[in-house]
Amino acid sequence: MDVRRLDPIEQVVADLRRELDDLKSTILRRVSLAGGAGQSPLSRVLLTASQSTPSTSFVNVPGMTYALAASELVAFCFHLTHRSANTAEAVGLAINGPAGPTWVSYAIRLYTTTTSSLWARSTAYDTGVQGTSVLTANTSYEALVYGAVQNGANAGTLALRMKSELGASVTLDEGGFGVFYKP
Repeated sequence: MDVRRLDPIEQVVADLRRELDDLKSTILRRVSLAGGAGQSPLSRVLLTASQSTPSTSFVNVPGMTYALAASELVAFCFHLTHRSANTAEAVGLAINGPAGPTWVSYAIRLYTTTTSSLWARSTAYDTGVQGTSVLTANTSYEALVYGAVQNGANAGTLALRMKSELGASVTLDEGGFGVFYKP
């Protein structure tokens, strides 16, 4: 039998590769167990282009959605920036989803200056927070939306929604993102 002896560096590299392979297998197994067969419990969405609306009624933000199954529980968090061309105008934000949820609970923090913000908490769809002004026109301010939904019998779409206060265009900037977690 030909036994090749590894030099010390080759042995360390071989040991590290084995440890990395073991770690990778452990991580993949845990993700698989947490989210089902081969599925991660996390889903992500990204605003790949800025989204604007002059609508004074809530409208879905394209791409910022999650397909919610009947009886599914999901937690979510959106991190966004918003702006307005008019200092007397600001964005409104809310969440919408399938009819008849068992429960819905979410909170919104909407910055209107670099140091002040509006907070709102809601236990119903389309009842978020409406900004009334921004300090500086065409300046991006942060917004956070987070919460959870225990869906009822109706499958459908969970969606981030936006609106304008007075009918001038408001914008959510490219690069905003959302994360959905299915426990």
